[in-house]
Amino acid sequence: MAKRRNRKSTGRHKASLKVRAARWHKRMAAYPGRLLALRPSHSSVFAIGIVLGLSLGLGLGFSVAWWRGHNRAVPPTQQVAAAAPQAAPNFTPKPAPVPVPPAYVEQTEPNPDETSDVASPNPAPVEPPAVVDTTQPTSAAQPAPAPAAPVPQMAEPEVTPQPQAQPPIVSGETPLWLKNAVASIEPGNQPMIAIVLDDVGAAPSDVAGAVALPAPITLSIMTYAANAAGVAEAAHRAGHEIMVHVPMEPINRDADPGPHALLTGLASDEIARRLDWDLAQFSGYVGINNHMGSKFTQDADGMRVVLQELKDRGLLFLDSRTIATSVGDAMAAEIGVTHLARNVFLDDVIDPGDIMKELMRAEAIARKQGFAIAIGHPHPDTIAVLRQWIPEARAKGFVLVPITAIAKKQTGVTG
Repeated sequence: MAKRRNRKSTGRHKASLKVRAARWHKRMAAYPGRLLALRPSHSSVFAIGIVLGLSLGLGLGFSVAWWRGHNRAVPPTQQVAAAAPQAAPNFTPKPAPVPVPPAYVEQTEPNPDETSDVASPNPAPVEPPAVVDTTQPTSAAQPAPAPAAPVPQMAEPEVTPQPQAQPPIVSGETPLWLKNAVASIEPGNQPMIAIVLDDVGAAPSDVAGAVALPAPITLSIMTYAANAAGVAEAAHRAGHEIMVHVPMEPINRDADPGPHALLTGLASDEIARRLDWDLAQFSGYVGINNHMGSKFTQDADGMRVVLQELKDRGLLFLDSRTIATSVGDAMAAEIGVTHLARNVFLDDVIDPGDIMKELMRAEAIARKQGFAIAIGHPHPDTIAVLRQWIPEARAKGFVLVPITAIAKKQTGVTG
């Protein structure tokens, strides 16, 4: 009986399973149709897409990050530990180098108007050029700055005892520029070139090269040079003529002409006193030329005082012509002072090629008018180029002369 009951219950169970399976198959067969019948809204589809995209992206990102971190090479700590630590060298960093200015600087000033190779002995009046601040870049679009304000009087060092300059000459006495003139070769009809080196003695290291030049160079010695008298004596022994390089006021207010400079705001007696100090620093000179002076040499009142003092002492005046509107040359002719004017600046650009180019220009001027006066400075580059050029110029037929040789030629003095 028990076995029959078990068989009946088992049969019922199987029948029940078959019914359930049939129902399940029926439901699964109808499920795709239900899904197709389902039509969600566009916003729901969009939201579902964003969620799925973010989930997929975050999952991939974390997976890649984990994979990279897991496979990253780690330096073997044992090798780091095994490396012996090196002692740090005893090194103190050096401070950045500070640029040291040269012992002297011949400030750039407006150049004369040199439209031709030959400078006119009596140049026509020219409007003064606009003052340019050389510390700032300029362009054609910039307006011209306002005129420079008067330069305040510079404090002067005490000088004890006060040196004595050459006294005025007695009427009929030989002028001092002829007394101190160096003998030179008679040029005949050959063109003459006079080389004048300014600022001599301001940089002591440059003196030896200038004095050793193998030609009668004219050395214009700076009034405030530390050993002006010693430099003048050495120049005389070497056969050079000497002049006094007198500081005068420039247009550029940032350029310092030096102690005892002649300034436009000074009274006449103060200008005379300062010039007397300048002329008392050494002896044996033939005259003066201006150091800077683009402003002072335009001042008729101040230049009249200077030129009258030179006439009284029998000295000549060489106008460096640091500006085209200098009154020095014309006023010297009016007062009766022996006078000359510069034709060429050799080393406004301190470069051997540019210096040689200016020497060639001096040669062209000398061929045209019979003489040329070139002003330079005792820079090493200038000295080196002059050493090369001097024998070449002589071979071309030029006669290198001191400044008084040209002054004699201009005034008709013989001997």
